[in-house]
Amino acid sequence: MTLPFPVWLAYTQYRGTFQRRAESARTAGILLSATSGVALFVFAMTCGELVTNGVDIPWKSLLLPMLSFAVFCCVAAQSNFRWTRRLNSDANAGRAAGTPIKASRHDIIATVAMLAGATVVASYLISSATPEYAEHVARDQAPFGLPSDARDVSFCHGPRGTIAYEFGTAEASFVSWVEAGIGSLESSAAHVALRPINGSYGIARYHRLNQKLDGPKSVEILDGLFYEWTKEDRGVYAAYDRKSGRAYYFAHFH
Repeated sequence: MTLPFPVWLAYTQYRGTFQRRAESARTAGILLSATSGVALFVFAMTCGELVTNGVDIPWKSLLLPMLSFAVFCCVAAQSNFRWTRRLNSDANAGRAAGTPIKASRHDIIATVAMLAGATVVASYLISSATPEYAEHVARDQAPFGLPSDARDVSFCHGPRGTIAYEFGTAEASFVSWVEAGIGSLESSAAHVALRPINGSYGIARYHRLNQKLDGPKSVEILDGLFYEWTKEDRGVYAAYDRKSGRAYYFAHFH
């Protein structure tokens, strides 16, 4: 569905650069400016969601490539606008506006390099995108911070920043993990203490956040520990089941 946009951009860029069409160069600049704006917006929203969810920020794998792509598009847009002004005002260029020019080897290499760079960045962003859900994966495949001994991790990202995950771990590791701060910066700053479960404690599981996932929507824990922070429409919950040796986490920020 997104294919027509890069094709349109490539076509207008070619006409603006090699056929000296001022209007095409201007259109390419507008398209690149819009792309840069969208990329910066996604960058800001992604940073906000990662901070809100207490996720380890993947600068090298996601955010820096995204920011680099936005800056690249911004610089390319400004180059197109400068080229547009030159085509419209340079009466001494010796070539009328709209007269095609022959592309030199340097021009072709530069254009191919720019397109290849944009393709690599876009492909890297797609391949590095956080999956919506995963089941029974290793700790290093989870897009958030977990105890060093975490294993058999399952998680799901729901709408509007909702997230649930669970994993196997030792009780001492779970306690240290919670005390180090979980959830959002706001919930971590509240310094809510873990409490023992008296009777039973229920917490939502990751199956609840996606209809594609088949499994219990919640779990009842009879023996273990729990953490609970709520404020207005936001909440962070965590629990440890001593019997199964599994930790559960659920958070919503709306």
